[in-house]
Amino acid sequence: TYQYEGGNSGSATFDFVIAKADYDLSGISFESDSLVYNGQMQGLLIKGQLPEGVVASYTEGLINVGSKEIVVTFTGDTLNHNEIKLELKATLTITAKDLAQNMFEAIPDQSETGEAVEPAISGKFGDAKLELGTDFTVTYENNIAQGTAKAIVTGIGNFQGEVELTFEIGESDLVKARKAREALEAKYTTDEVPTEFVTTIDSAKFDDEILQKA
Repeated sequence: TYQYEGGNSGSATFDFVIAKADYDLSGISFESDSLVYNGQMQGLLIKGQLPEGVVASYTEGLINVGSKEIVVTFTGDTLNHNEIKLELKATLTITAKDLAQNMFEAIPDQSETGEAVEPAISGKFGDAKLELGTDFTVTYENNIAQGTAKAIVTGIGNFQGEVELTFEIGESDLVKARKAREALEAKYTTDEVPTEFVTTIDSAKFDDEILQKA
């Protein structure tokens, strides 16, 4: 309804359009970052508060050491807002995890063999077993003669750094058997020792239970 200043009045109908609004994403940023390997899928997150109704979607992140471009896109209410064409990109880098002493089991005492003694190395990161040749390599030092030997574990792949594990090399099994035999011979004459003990002594094989019985 309208009215002119001269007093005339009347009515008319007008059509108008309400245009869709644009979302304001000026406060949103997406930055490259470097994260340490943790055995899980990792990604990047935007910074800033999204407008109500807007959702951010990311391309897949990374698990293993390396770099990857991550892309984030946005969707919102298309009934009242224009399509969001903004696309942000950033680089995700996964770096190697430092090896730590507590990742590895203690190496049990070993027996001298006359050759290099190289016991197996067992380790875990979280619930995952560390694999020789995939996660680490190992070299040994002072591992032939009796005494304290060393295993040097070096991280590879998703791991880096070094860990030193020590272990003891003691008398050989044969030497232990000979000493046990001499101890029995000093205590018993051959006639006094039961047949099962003589057989064991002569074969240089010893059983703790047999020695205990003796």
